[in-house]
Amino acid sequence: MNVLLKIGICLWCILAAVPETRASAVKLPLVVDDSHIDEQLMRLDAEVLNFARSCRAGISRVDSMRHVMASRDSVMRRDYVEMSRLCRYLYPDSAIIYTRKAIGKSIEPDDTAECRLLFGFLTLLPSRGFIKEAVDALAYYNIDAIPEAMRSEYLKASQNIYAQIARRYFEVPEISDRYKTLAVDARRKYMLYFNAGDCEYEVAEAMNYFDLGNYVAAYTAGVEVLERIEEKDPDFASLSIVIAEAYGRKGRNREQLYYLVRAAISQLKCVMPQGTALQRVGHSLYESGDIDRAHGYMSAALENATLGATHADAHVMLKSMSLMDRSYNEKMRHNERLVWIIAGISLALMAVICVELLRYRYGLRRLKAERHKAEGADRARLAYVKNFLELCVSTSRRLNSLRRLVGRKISANQVEQLYDYTRSGRIIEEQRREVLSIFDKAFLGLYPDFIERLNSLLREEERYPEPTDCKLPTELRIYAFFRLGIDDCNYIADFLCYSINTIYAYKAKVRAKAISKDMFDKDFMDTVVC
Repeated sequence: MNVLLKIGICLWCILAAVPETRASAVKLPLVVDDSHIDEQLMRLDAEVLNFARSCRAGISRVDSMRHVMASRDSVMRRDYVEMSRLCRYLYPDSAIIYTRKAIGKSIEPDDTAECRLLFGFLTLLPSRGFIKEAVDALAYYNIDAIPEAMRSEYLKASQNIYAQIARRYFEVPEISDRYKTLAVDARRKYMLYFNAGDCEYEVAEAMNYFDLGNYVAAYTAGVEVLERIEEKDPDFASLSIVIAEAYGRKGRNREQLYYLVRAAISQLKCVMPQGTALQRVGHSLYESGDIDRAHGYMSAALENATLGATHADAHVMLKSMSLMDRSYNEKMRHNERLVWIIAGISLALMAVICVELLRYRYGLRRLKAERHKAEGADRARLAYVKNFLELCVSTSRRLNSLRRLVGRKISANQVEQLYDYTRSGRIIEEQRREVLSIFDKAFLGLYPDFIERLNSLLREEERYPEPTDCKLPTELRIYAFFRLGIDDCNYIADFLCYSINTIYAYKAKVRAKAISKDMFDKDFMDTVVC
Protein backbone atom coordinates (compact mmCIF):
# COMPACT_ATOMS: atom_id res chain seq x y z
CA MET A 1 0.00 0.00 0.00
CA ASN A 2 2.83 2.37 0.90
CA VAL A 3 4.49 1.58 -2.41
CA LEU A 4 1.33 2.45 -4.35
CA LEU A 5 0.97 5.67 -2.38
CA LYS A 6 4.54 6.66 -3.19
CA ILE A 7 4.01 5.87 -6.87
CA GLY A 8 0.85 8.01 -6.89
CA ILE A 9 2.64 10.92 -5.23
CA CYS A 10 5.45 10.69 -7.79
CA LEU A 11 3.00 10.68 -10.70
CA TRP A 12 1.19 13.69 -9.27
CA CYS A 13 4.47 15.60 -8.93
CA ILE A 14 5.43 14.78 -12.53
CA LEU A 15 2.05 15.96 -13.87
CA ALA A 16 2.20 19.11 -11.78
CA ALA A 17 5.63 19.91 -13.20
CA VAL A 18 4.41 19.73 -16.83
CA PRO A 19 3.80 23.27 -18.11
CA GLU A 20 0.22 24.29 -18.74
CA THR A 21 0.94 24.91 -22.41
CA ARG A 22 1.86 21.24 -22.90
CA ALA A 23 -1.49 20.17 -21.50
CA SER A 24 -3.40 22.42 -23.86
CA ALA A 25 -4.72 21.16 -27.18
CA VAL A 26 -2.26 21.47 -30.04
CA LYS A 27 -3.84 23.51 -32.87
CA LEU A 28 -1.21 22.69 -35.46
CA PRO A 29 -1.95 19.32 -37.06
CA LEU A 30 0.20 16.29 -36.53
CA VAL A 31 -1.73 14.64 -39.37
CA VAL A 32 -2.31 16.89 -42.39
CA ASP A 33 -5.05 16.61 -45.02
CA ASP A 34 -5.57 18.49 -48.29
CA SER A 35 -7.73 21.19 -46.67
CA HIS A 36 -4.84 22.18 -44.37
CA ILE A 37 -2.46 22.47 -47.31
CA ASP A 38 -4.92 24.41 -49.48
CA GLU A 39 -5.56 26.88 -46.66
CA GLN A 40 -1.85 27.56 -46.19
CA LEU A 41 -1.19 27.80 -49.93
CA MET A 42 -3.83 30.54 -50.17
CA ARG A 43 -2.03 32.41 -47.38
CA LEU A 44 1.28 31.87 -49.16
CA ASP A 45 -0.15 33.33 -52.39
CA ALA A 46 -1.07 36.51 -50.52
CA GLU A 47 2.37 36.75 -48.88
CA VAL A 48 4.14 36.30 -52.24
CA LEU A 49 2.21 39.29 -53.59
CA ASN A 50 3.27 41.41 -50.59
CA PHE A 51 6.88 40.21 -50.55
CA ALA A 52 8.18 42.41 -53.39
CA ARG A 53 6.67 45.49 -51.73
CA SER A 54 8.28 44.56 -48.41
CA CYS A 55 11.66 44.13 -50.12
CA ARG A 56 11.33 47.54 -51.77
CA ALA A 57 10.45 49.10 -48.41
CA GLY A 58 13.50 47.49 -46.77
CA ILE A 59 15.79 48.61 -49.59
CA SER A 60 14.34 52.12 -49.31
CA ARG A 61 15.16 52.20 -45.58
CA VAL A 62 18.73 51.08 -46.31
CA ASP A 63 19.17 53.77 -48.97
CA SER A 64 17.71 56.40 -46.65
CA MET A 65 20.16 55.46 -43.90
CA ARG A 66 23.05 55.59 -46.37
CA HIS A 67 22.07 59.14 -47.35
CA VAL A 68 21.90 60.11 -43.67
CA MET A 69 25.38 58.69 -43.05
CA ALA A 70 26.78 60.41 -46.17
CA SER A 71 25.40 63.76 -45.01
CA ARG A 72 27.30 63.63 -41.69
CA ASP A 73 30.84 64.79 -41.19
CA SER A 74 31.67 61.74 -39.10
CA VAL A 75 29.79 58.46 -38.88
CA MET A 76 28.99 57.30 -35.38
CA ARG A 77 29.17 53.71 -34.15
CA ARG A 78 25.41 53.48 -33.70
CA ASP A 79 24.98 54.31 -37.41
CA TYR A 80 27.03 51.26 -38.35
CA VAL A 81 25.02 49.16 -35.91
CA GLU A 82 21.75 50.35 -37.43
CA MET A 83 22.96 49.73 -40.98
CA SER A 84 24.07 46.24 -39.95
CA ARG A 85 20.57 45.55 -38.63
CA LEU A 86 18.86 46.89 -41.77
CA CYS A 87 21.14 44.92 -44.13
CA ARG A 88 21.15 41.63 -42.23
CA TYR A 89 18.67 39.81 -44.49
CA LEU A 90 18.63 42.00 -47.61
CA TYR A 91 22.39 42.55 -47.99
CA PRO A 92 24.28 40.07 -45.75
CA ASP A 93 27.68 41.05 -47.23
CA SER A 94 27.04 44.70 -46.45
CA ALA A 95 25.82 43.74 -42.97
CA ILE A 96 29.18 42.04 -42.31
CA ILE A 97 31.09 45.13 -43.50
CA TYR A 98 29.06 47.53 -41.34
CA THR A 99 29.30 45.21 -38.32
CA ARG A 100 33.08 45.05 -38.69
CA LYS A 101 33.16 48.86 -38.64
CA ALA A 102 30.90 48.92 -35.59
CA ILE A 103 33.02 46.37 -33.69
CA GLY A 104 36.33 47.94 -34.59
CA LYS A 105 39.58 46.20 -33.81
CA SER A 106 38.42 44.59 -30.59
CA ILE A 107 35.47 44.39 -28.19
CA GLU A 108 35.06 44.44 -24.47
CA PRO A 109 33.72 41.01 -23.43
CA ASP A 110 32.16 42.54 -20.31
CA ASP A 111 29.92 44.82 -22.41
CA THR A 112 26.66 42.94 -23.11
CA ALA A 113 25.73 45.22 -26.04
CA GLU A 114 29.08 44.58 -27.73
CA CYS A 115 28.76 40.85 -27.07
CA ARG A 116 25.32 40.76 -28.64
CA LEU A 117 26.64 42.65 -31.68
CA LEU A 118 29.54 40.18 -31.95
CA PHE A 119 27.25 37.14 -31.79
CA GLY A 120 25.03 38.51 -34.54
CA PHE A 121 28.13 39.18 -36.63
CA LEU A 122 29.51 35.67 -36.11
CA THR A 123 26.24 33.99 -37.17
CA LEU A 124 26.47 35.83 -40.51
CA LEU A 125 30.00 34.66 -41.32
CA PRO A 126 29.37 30.98 -42.24
CA SER A 127 26.63 31.88 -44.71
CA ARG A 128 29.09 34.12 -46.59
CA GLY A 129 31.95 31.61 -46.54
CA PHE A 130 33.98 33.00 -43.59
CA ILE A 131 33.97 29.68 -41.76
CA LYS A 132 37.45 29.72 -40.30
CA GLU A 133 36.99 33.24 -38.95
CA ALA A 134 33.73 32.25 -37.26
CA VAL A 135 35.19 29.10 -35.67
CA ASP A 136 38.35 30.93 -34.53
CA ALA A 137 36.27 33.72 -33.02
CA LEU A 138 34.20 31.20 -31.03
CA ALA A 139 37.41 29.68 -29.72
CA TYR A 140 38.94 33.08 -28.90
CA TYR A 141 35.89 34.46 -27.12
CA ASN A 142 35.25 31.29 -25.10
CA ILE A 143 32.33 30.96 -22.75
CA ASP A 144 34.44 31.70 -19.68
CA ALA A 145 35.30 35.17 -21.03
CA ILE A 146 31.66 36.04 -21.66
CA PRO A 147 29.52 37.68 -18.93
CA GLU A 148 27.17 35.30 -17.15
CA ALA A 149 24.10 37.09 -18.58
CA MET A 150 25.34 36.60 -22.15
CA ARG A 151 26.43 32.96 -22.00
CA SER A 152 23.10 31.60 -23.20
CA GLU A 153 23.29 33.88 -26.24
CA TYR A 154 26.87 32.78 -26.84
CA LEU A 155 25.77 29.14 -26.87
CA LYS A 156 22.81 29.94 -29.10
CA ALA A 157 25.12 31.64 -31.59
CA SER A 158 27.56 28.70 -31.35
CA GLN A 159 24.95 26.07 -32.18
CA ASN A 160 23.67 28.31 -35.03
CA ILE A 161 27.18 28.64 -36.50
CA TYR A 162 27.98 24.93 -36.21
CA ALA A 163 24.61 23.99 -37.71
CA GLN A 164 25.25 26.30 -40.70
CA ILE A 165 28.65 24.75 -41.29
CA ALA A 166 27.17 21.24 -41.07
CA ARG A 167 24.54 22.16 -43.69
CA ARG A 168 27.18 23.78 -45.89
CA TYR A 169 29.23 20.57 -46.01
CA PHE A 170 26.30 18.15 -46.19
CA GLU A 171 27.98 16.45 -49.19
CA VAL A 172 31.10 15.73 -47.06
CA PRO A 173 29.77 13.51 -44.23
CA GLU A 174 32.94 13.50 -42.11
CA ILE A 175 32.92 17.32 -41.88
CA SER A 176 29.16 17.64 -41.65
CA ASP A 177 28.87 15.04 -38.85
CA ARG A 178 31.67 16.68 -36.85
CA TYR A 179 30.01 20.08 -36.86
CA LYS A 180 26.58 18.56 -36.30
CA THR A 181 27.99 16.99 -33.11
CA LEU A 182 29.38 20.37 -32.04
CA ALA A 183 25.97 21.96 -32.72
CA VAL A 184 24.20 19.33 -30.60
CA ASP A 185 26.69 19.78 -27.75
CA ALA A 186 26.34 23.60 -27.82
CA ARG A 187 22.58 23.25 -27.94
CA ARG A 188 22.52 20.97 -24.90
CA LYS A 189 24.57 23.48 -22.92
CA TYR A 190 22.23 26.23 -24.13
CA MET A 191 19.21 24.28 -22.85
CA LEU A 192 20.70 24.26 -19.31
CA TYR A 193 19.94 27.99 -19.05
CA PHE A 194 16.18 27.33 -19.39
CA ASN A 195 13.57 25.23 -17.67
CA ALA A 196 11.82 22.33 -19.39
CA GLY A 197 8.69 23.84 -20.92
CA ASP A 198 10.27 27.16 -21.85
CA CYS A 199 9.91 27.98 -25.52
CA GLU A 200 13.68 28.29 -26.05
CA TYR A 201 14.26 24.95 -24.34
CA GLU A 202 11.72 23.09 -26.48
CA VAL A 203 12.96 24.63 -29.75
CA ALA A 204 16.49 23.45 -28.97
CA GLU A 205 15.15 20.08 -27.87
CA ALA A 206 13.30 19.52 -31.15
CA MET A 207 16.39 20.46 -33.16
CA ASN A 208 18.54 18.10 -31.12
CA TYR A 209 16.06 15.27 -31.68
CA PHE A 210 16.38 15.88 -35.42
CA ASP A 211 20.19 16.02 -35.43
CA LEU A 212 20.30 12.80 -33.40
CA GLY A 213 17.98 11.04 -35.88
CA ASN A 214 14.91 10.76 -33.62
CA TYR A 215 12.53 12.18 -36.23
CA VAL A 216 9.22 11.24 -34.56
CA ALA A 217 10.27 13.03 -31.38
CA ALA A 218 11.56 15.95 -33.47
CA TYR A 219 8.28 16.69 -35.24
CA THR A 220 6.14 15.88 -32.19
CA ALA A 221 8.06 18.28 -29.97
CA GLY A 222 8.47 20.82 -32.75
CA VAL A 223 4.76 21.00 -33.62
CA GLU A 224 3.92 21.52 -29.96
CA VAL A 225 6.29 24.44 -29.43
CA LEU A 226 5.66 25.99 -32.85
CA GLU A 227 2.18 26.93 -31.64
CA ARG A 228 3.75 29.46 -29.25
CA ILE A 229 6.05 31.20 -31.73
CA GLU A 230 4.92 34.08 -33.91
CA GLU A 231 5.28 33.70 -37.68
CA LYS A 232 7.33 36.91 -37.86
CA ASP A 233 10.01 35.30 -35.66
CA PRO A 234 12.91 33.79 -37.69
CA ASP A 235 12.89 30.85 -35.25
CA PHE A 236 9.43 29.96 -36.59
CA ALA A 237 10.86 29.43 -40.08
CA SER A 238 13.89 27.49 -38.83
CA LEU A 239 11.82 25.18 -36.65
CA SER A 240 9.20 24.67 -39.40
CA ILE A 241 11.94 23.52 -41.76
CA VAL A 242 13.24 21.09 -39.12
CA ILE A 243 9.71 19.70 -38.64
CA ALA A 244 9.24 19.40 -42.42
CA GLU A 245 12.57 17.56 -42.76
CA ALA A 246 11.65 15.23 -39.89
CA TYR A 247 8.33 14.37 -41.56
CA GLY A 248 10.13 13.93 -44.88
CA ARG A 249 12.59 11.44 -43.34
CA LYS A 250 9.57 9.39 -42.22
CA GLY A 251 8.00 9.49 -45.70
CA ARG A 252 5.06 11.72 -44.72
CA ASN A 253 5.09 14.02 -47.73
CA ARG A 254 1.86 15.93 -47.07
CA GLU A 255 3.00 16.96 -43.61
CA GLN A 256 6.40 17.89 -45.04
CA LEU A 257 4.76 20.16 -47.65
CA TYR A 258 2.47 21.75 -45.04
CA TYR A 259 5.34 22.81 -42.77
CA LEU A 260 7.48 23.92 -45.71
CA VAL A 261 4.62 26.25 -46.67
CA ARG A 262 4.49 27.54 -43.09
CA ALA A 263 8.24 28.12 -43.20
CA ALA A 264 7.95 29.97 -46.52
CA ILE A 265 5.22 32.23 -45.11
CA SER A 266 7.41 33.01 -42.10
CA GLN A 267 10.47 33.80 -44.26
CA LEU A 268 8.41 36.10 -46.48
CA LYS A 269 6.99 37.90 -43.45
CA CYS A 270 10.52 38.32 -42.07
CA VAL A 271 11.62 39.63 -45.51
CA MET A 272 14.34 37.00 -45.92
CA PRO A 273 15.14 36.84 -49.67
CA GLN A 274 17.81 34.23 -49.02
CA GLY A 275 15.27 31.80 -47.54
CA THR A 276 14.91 28.61 -49.55
CA ALA A 277 11.56 27.41 -48.16
CA LEU A 278 9.57 28.97 -51.02
CA GLN A 279 11.76 27.26 -53.61
CA ARG A 280 11.41 23.94 -51.82
CA VAL A 281 7.63 24.36 -51.77
CA GLY A 282 7.86 24.85 -55.53
CA HIS A 283 9.94 21.65 -55.84
CA SER A 284 7.37 19.66 -53.87
CA LEU A 285 4.42 21.02 -55.86
CA TYR A 286 6.23 20.30 -59.12
CA GLU A 287 6.76 16.68 -58.11
CA SER A 288 3.07 16.41 -57.18
CA GLY A 289 2.00 17.73 -60.61
CA ASP A 290 0.97 21.32 -59.76
CA ILE A 291 3.35 22.77 -62.35
CA ASP A 292 1.80 26.23 -62.76
CA ARG A 293 1.86 27.02 -59.06
CA ALA A 294 5.32 25.53 -58.64
CA HIS A 295 6.65 27.66 -61.49
CA GLY A 296 5.16 30.79 -59.92
CA TYR A 297 6.71 30.13 -56.51
CA MET A 298 10.15 29.30 -57.88
CA SER A 299 10.09 32.38 -60.13
CA ALA A 300 9.10 34.62 -57.22
CA ALA A 301 11.85 33.14 -55.03
CA LEU A 302 14.59 33.45 -57.66
CA GLU A 303 13.67 37.07 -58.48
CA ASN A 304 15.09 38.20 -55.14
CA ALA A 305 17.43 35.29 -54.39
CA THR A 306 20.49 37.26 -55.53
CA LEU A 307 20.00 39.71 -52.65
CA GLY A 308 21.18 37.19 -50.07
CA ALA A 309 22.00 33.95 -51.82
CA THR A 310 24.58 31.74 -50.18
CA HIS A 311 26.80 28.94 -51.39
CA ALA A 312 24.96 26.53 -49.12
CA ASP A 313 21.72 27.35 -50.93
CA ALA A 314 23.21 26.94 -54.40
CA HIS A 315 21.94 23.36 -54.82
CA VAL A 316 18.41 24.53 -54.02
CA MET A 317 18.65 27.34 -56.57
CA LEU A 318 20.10 25.00 -59.19
CA LYS A 319 17.27 22.55 -58.64
CA SER A 320 14.75 25.40 -58.92
CA MET A 321 16.23 26.55 -62.22
CA SER A 322 16.33 22.98 -63.52
CA LEU A 323 12.69 22.38 -62.60
CA MET A 324 11.66 25.72 -64.09
CA ASP A 325 13.39 24.77 -67.34
CA ARG A 326 11.63 21.42 -67.36
CA SER A 327 8.29 23.03 -66.57
CA TYR A 328 8.85 25.54 -69.37
CA ASN A 329 9.54 22.73 -71.85
CA GLU A 330 6.47 20.83 -70.66
CA LYS A 331 4.37 23.95 -71.05
CA MET A 332 5.71 24.42 -74.59
CA ARG A 333 4.77 20.86 -75.52
CA HIS A 334 1.37 21.31 -73.92
CA ASN A 335 0.87 24.57 -75.79
CA GLU A 336 1.83 22.93 -79.09
CA ARG A 337 -0.79 20.25 -78.57
CA LEU A 338 -3.28 22.91 -77.59
CA VAL A 339 -2.52 24.90 -80.75
CA TRP A 340 -3.20 21.87 -82.95
CA ILE A 341 -6.45 21.19 -81.12
CA ILE A 342 -7.53 24.83 -81.47
CA ALA A 343 -6.57 24.80 -85.16
CA GLY A 344 -8.74 21.73 -85.77
CA ILE A 345 -11.66 23.20 -83.89
CA SER A 346 -11.22 26.49 -85.77
CA LEU A 347 -11.37 24.72 -89.14
CA ALA A 348 -14.54 22.92 -88.09
CA LEU A 349 -16.08 26.17 -86.90
CA MET A 350 -15.13 27.91 -90.15
CA ALA A 351 -16.91 25.20 -92.11
CA VAL A 352 -20.01 25.58 -89.97
CA ILE A 353 -19.88 29.36 -90.35
CA CYS A 354 -19.64 29.10 -94.14
CA VAL A 355 -22.71 26.86 -94.23
CA GLU A 356 -24.60 29.24 -91.97
CA LEU A 357 -23.59 32.22 -94.09
CA LEU A 358 -24.93 30.57 -97.22
CA ARG A 359 -28.07 29.57 -95.39
CA TYR A 360 -28.86 33.04 -94.17
CA ARG A 361 -27.66 34.95 -97.23
CA TYR A 362 -31.13 35.21 -98.67
CA GLY A 363 -32.59 36.25 -95.35
CA LEU A 364 -29.97 38.99 -94.95
CA ARG A 365 -30.78 40.37 -98.38
CA ARG A 366 -34.46 40.48 -97.47
CA LEU A 367 -33.74 42.21 -94.19
CA LYS A 368 -31.57 44.75 -96.00
CA ALA A 369 -34.39 45.52 -98.44
CA GLU A 370 -36.81 46.00 -95.53
CA ARG A 371 -34.35 48.30 -93.81
CA HIS A 372 -34.04 50.45 -96.94
CA LYS A 373 -37.80 50.70 -97.09
CA ALA A 374 -37.97 51.74 -93.44
CA GLU A 375 -35.24 54.33 -93.94
CA GLY A 376 -37.07 55.72 -96.96
CA ALA A 377 -40.28 55.96 -94.99
CA ASP A 378 -38.45 57.75 -92.20
CA ARG A 379 -36.91 60.25 -94.62
CA ALA A 380 -40.33 60.87 -96.18
CA ARG A 381 -41.82 61.45 -92.74
CA LEU A 382 -39.13 63.96 -91.83
CA ALA A 383 -39.59 65.74 -95.15
CA TYR A 384 -43.33 65.93 -94.53
CA VAL A 385 -42.83 67.46 -91.10
CA LYS A 386 -40.24 69.96 -92.37
CA ASN A 387 -42.56 71.04 -95.23
CA PHE A 388 -45.36 71.45 -92.74
CA LEU A 389 -43.15 73.63 -90.57
CA GLU A 390 -42.13 75.71 -93.59
CA LEU A 391 -45.81 76.35 -94.27
CA CYS A 392 -46.41 77.35 -90.68
CA VAL A 393 -43.44 79.74 -90.71
CA SER A 394 -44.61 81.27 -93.99
CA THR A 395 -48.13 81.76 -92.66
CA SER A 396 -46.80 83.26 -89.45
CA ARG A 397 -44.63 85.70 -91.39
CA ARG A 398 -47.54 86.79 -93.64
CA LEU A 399 -49.80 87.38 -90.68
CA ASN A 400 -47.09 89.33 -88.92
CA SER A 401 -46.59 91.48 -92.05
CA LEU A 402 -50.34 92.09 -92.16
CA ARG A 403 -50.30 93.20 -88.55
CA ARG A 404 -47.50 95.66 -89.22
CA LEU A 405 -49.30 97.03 -92.28
CA VAL A 406 -52.57 97.55 -90.44
CA GLY A 407 -50.65 99.12 -87.62
CA ARG A 408 -49.13 101.65 -90.00
CA LYS A 409 -52.54 102.47 -91.40
CA ILE A 410 -53.99 103.07 -88.01
CA SER A 411 -50.95 105.09 -87.05
CA ALA A 412 -51.97 107.39 -89.85
CA ASN A 413 -55.35 107.91 -88.13
CA GLN A 414 -57.14 105.53 -90.43
CA VAL A 415 -59.79 103.31 -88.94
CA GLU A 416 -59.10 103.94 -85.30
CA GLN A 417 -61.08 100.93 -84.17
CA LEU A 418 -59.12 98.62 -86.46
CA TYR A 419 -55.92 100.05 -85.03
CA ASP A 420 -56.97 99.22 -81.48
CA TYR A 421 -57.91 95.69 -82.52
CA THR A 422 -54.77 94.91 -84.49
CA ARG A 423 -52.42 96.47 -81.96
CA SER A 424 -53.38 93.82 -79.45
CA GLY A 425 -51.99 91.16 -81.79
CA ARG A 426 -54.87 88.81 -81.14
CA ILE A 427 -55.07 87.72 -84.76
CA ILE A 428 -51.48 86.59 -84.76
CA GLU A 429 -51.74 85.07 -81.30
CA GLU A 430 -54.75 83.01 -82.25
CA GLN A 431 -53.06 81.86 -85.44
CA ARG A 432 -49.86 81.01 -83.51
CA ARG A 433 -51.71 78.97 -80.91
CA GLU A 434 -53.43 77.00 -83.61
CA VAL A 435 -50.18 76.34 -85.44
CA LEU A 436 -48.41 75.29 -82.21
CA SER A 437 -51.27 72.99 -81.28
CA ILE A 438 -51.04 71.27 -84.67
CA PHE A 439 -47.24 71.06 -84.32
CA ASP A 440 -47.41 69.52 -80.83
CA LYS A 441 -49.91 66.86 -81.86
CA ALA A 442 -48.03 66.00 -85.03
CA PHE A 443 -44.68 65.83 -83.25
CA LEU A 444 -45.90 63.66 -80.36
CA GLY A 445 -47.62 61.40 -82.85
CA LEU A 446 -44.33 60.88 -84.69
CA TYR A 447 -42.15 60.60 -81.59
CA PRO A 448 -44.28 59.36 -78.68
CA ASP A 449 -41.21 58.51 -76.54
CA PHE A 450 -39.58 61.95 -76.91
CA ILE A 451 -40.42 63.18 -73.40
CA GLU A 452 -39.42 59.84 -71.82
CA ARG A 453 -36.01 59.87 -73.51
CA LEU A 454 -35.40 63.51 -72.61
CA ASN A 455 -36.41 62.87 -68.99
CA SER A 456 -33.78 60.11 -68.76
CA LEU A 457 -31.14 62.87 -69.05
CA LEU A 458 -32.66 65.03 -66.30
CA ARG A 459 -32.57 64.78 -62.53
CA GLU A 460 -35.55 62.90 -61.15
CA GLU A 461 -37.07 65.90 -59.38
CA GLU A 462 -36.73 68.06 -62.53
CA ARG A 463 -38.39 65.73 -65.03
CA TYR A 464 -41.38 66.80 -67.16
CA PRO A 465 -44.73 65.06 -66.76
CA GLU A 466 -46.38 63.45 -69.76
CA PRO A 467 -48.86 65.99 -71.24
CA THR A 468 -52.48 64.89 -71.12
CA ASP A 469 -53.66 67.46 -73.71
CA CYS A 470 -50.87 66.84 -76.26
CA LYS A 471 -49.39 70.26 -75.49
CA LEU A 472 -45.65 70.72 -75.06
CA PRO A 473 -44.03 73.27 -72.75
CA THR A 474 -42.12 75.98 -74.59
CA GLU A 475 -38.66 74.60 -73.69
CA LEU A 476 -39.60 71.11 -74.87
CA ARG A 477 -41.00 72.57 -78.07
CA ILE A 478 -37.60 74.13 -78.73
CA TYR A 479 -35.89 70.76 -78.22
CA ALA A 480 -38.51 69.18 -80.47
CA PHE A 481 -37.07 71.25 -83.30
CA PHE A 482 -33.61 69.91 -82.43
CA ARG A 483 -35.05 66.38 -82.58
CA LEU A 484 -36.25 67.13 -86.11
CA GLY A 485 -32.77 68.24 -87.11
CA ILE A 486 -33.55 71.97 -87.08
CA ASP A 487 -30.78 73.61 -85.04
CA ASP A 488 -31.06 77.18 -86.44
CA CYS A 489 -32.08 79.22 -83.41
CA ASN A 490 -33.13 82.21 -85.60
CA TYR A 491 -35.49 79.95 -87.51
CA ILE A 492 -36.93 78.55 -84.25
CA ALA A 493 -37.31 82.09 -82.85
CA ASP A 494 -39.25 83.22 -85.94
CA PHE A 495 -41.58 80.24 -85.73
CA LEU A 496 -42.33 80.69 -82.03
CA CYS A 497 -42.35 84.51 -82.26
CA TYR A 498 -39.63 84.83 -79.62
CA SER A 499 -36.38 86.71 -79.51
CA ILE A 500 -33.15 84.78 -80.02
CA ASN A 501 -32.18 85.49 -76.37
CA THR A 502 -35.42 83.89 -75.19
CA ILE A 503 -34.55 80.72 -77.13
CA TYR A 504 -31.11 80.60 -75.48
CA ALA A 505 -32.68 81.19 -72.06
CA TYR A 506 -35.03 78.22 -72.50
CA LYS A 507 -32.15 76.03 -73.65
CA ALA A 508 -30.17 77.01 -70.55
CA LYS A 509 -33.20 76.24 -68.37
CA VAL A 510 -33.39 72.66 -69.63
CA ARG A 511 -29.60 72.18 -69.43
CA ALA A 512 -29.67 73.33 -65.78
CA LYS A 513 -31.96 70.37 -64.98
CA ALA A 514 -29.63 67.82 -66.57
CA ILE A 515 -27.77 65.14 -64.63
CA SER A 516 -24.58 66.09 -66.50
CA LYS A 517 -24.73 69.72 -67.62
CA ASP A 518 -21.45 69.66 -69.53
CA MET A 519 -22.37 66.55 -71.52
CA PHE A 520 -26.07 67.33 -71.98
CA ASP A 521 -25.91 68.33 -75.66
CA LYS A 522 -23.92 65.20 -76.57
CA ASP A 523 -26.17 62.99 -74.43
CA PHE A 524 -29.24 64.52 -76.12
CA MET A 525 -27.91 63.65 -79.56
CA ASP A 526 -26.95 60.11 -78.44
CA THR A 527 -30.11 59.31 -76.49
CA VAL A 528 -32.94 61.32 -78.04
CA VAL A 529 -31.90 61.97 -81.64
CA CYS A 530 -30.22 58.62 -82.32
